[in-house]
Amino acid sequence: MTYDVVQPMPDEPAIAHAGRMALFMGLDSAAEFDRLLADALTVKVPQRSKVPRLEQLALVVGMDPQLYAQQHSMLGVLRLAARPATLNPYGSPEAAAYSKRLGMLTQKTYTCICPQCAEEDLQHWHFSWFRRSHHLAGVDVCLVHKTPLLRVTSSSAWMQLPHQWLAAGEVQPDRFGGRAPTDFDARLGEVACAMLQRKGPLPSVEFANALSMRAKHLGIRASVKGVRPNLSDRVKQTAPEEWTSVHWPELMTKSTGEFFFSLDSVLNSRTVPSSGFAYLTAMTVLWDKTEEMHQALSTLDARPRVGDAPTRHGPRDRGQAFWQAEVWDTYLRCQGRVRDMATELEMDPTYLRVKLRQLGLPPLSDVDHSPRWNAFLRFQAGEMLQEACDAEGVSMSELEPLIRICCARVAQAARGCLKSPRRGLHNLEQEDQGSKADAPGNPSIDNAHLSKPEVSERRSSRVE
Repeated sequence: MTYDVVQPMPDEPAIAHAGRMALFMGLDSAAEFDRLLADALTVKVPQRSKVPRLEQLALVVGMDPQLYAQQHSMLGVLRLAARPATLNPYGSPEAAAYSKRLGMLTQKTYTCICPQCAEEDLQHWHFSWFRRSHHLAGVDVCLVHKTPLLRVTSSSAWMQLPHQWLAAGEVQPDRFGGRAPTDFDARLGEVACAMLQRKGPLPSVEFANALSMRAKHLGIRASVKGVRPNLSDRVKQTAPEEWTSVHWPELMTKSTGEFFFSLDSVLNSRTVPSSGFAYLTAMTVLWDKTEEMHQALSTLDARPRVGDAPTRHGPRDRGQAFWQAEVWDTYLRCQGRVRDMATELEMDPTYLRVKLRQLGLPPLSDVDHSPRWNAFLRFQAGEMLQEACDAEGVSMSELEPLIRICCARVAQAARGCLKSPRRGLHNLEQEDQGSKADAPGNPSIDNAHLSKPEVSERRSSRVE
């Protein structure tokens, strides 16, 4: 029996992807799903049949295991730092033991839903899916809609979709009910989401040194005894009391200056890394701006990636106006190349890559020789999705990610690349003159109203 490949959705946890795959394929038991994966792997990659479930899912859907681990596991927050001997990329063969133990887990022991995300998913895709950002420890609100999360009460939460649990009424308030989100919630979520985008863990020795140096700059002591306040004191003073009472309840009865090992040891955890949640909490209270944190951590990678060299200058304050408008000129000038943009903006490339992905600004350097971009531009011009894909020889699964993130202004910039012999700035800026009102984060044509791929309709028919 053959099945359509069920691709993962953006930010979908691996365990939720597996559950949705089984649901869409009509499989009623875990044993059936295991047999299906085994059969598929035997056909596709027989030499890789005995690998962790995380890698199995990647291979079945045709994704690189390391990229799948980066985009759909929570290893970035579960294994945030590691000793030098084990600094292997997430999802790599050398890190198979960690993929097996942690690859299918989230930071929460229960499953969460944002009703507004589920509603928007249904409107746009005809089915809903779970998000990694809803399953970060300490994050009790949806980071997009700023609304409290709901907890699924069923013990088999991953076997159905969010809108199905909402319709069945099997949800309850997660933590605080109607508590309004605070700046602390937003910062913690931003830090955690940034860590989810990493390709591998941070080196524990250098990471502890960076945290300790920042703490010293703020007048926080790292030693067990002393006169100055310690890290746990700062958490108690900075975080909302209601949040602290749930996520670090031990701090509620801690006296000032008392050493609380689970948190205060973060500043000295050089050989045995601390928990991911302790690291996230520490980074949230030690840096007021996520950009400054990225700048401080940019030199820590023991194996720097090509193009990810640390910037030469300190961080700059860049608010919403910069990211919604001013960054556009640099994006055009550099054709979206992260390395070139990072050099010009004097910014950490890892942080910049995350921000560009959030804004829906992909690289434009390969537009003039990319069948995928040509199919996208045909679709933007009014052709049916299937016709555009057939004309350029690409599959809908290849084109869907581009449709999801790109706004009309990016499409116009891409057309400018095709018109320019050297794909230079002059043509793009001329193309851009008529659409200055369309900021990258505020597209004039909402992707939500684009025609939906036929595969989504087939999936939805199986769910309803």
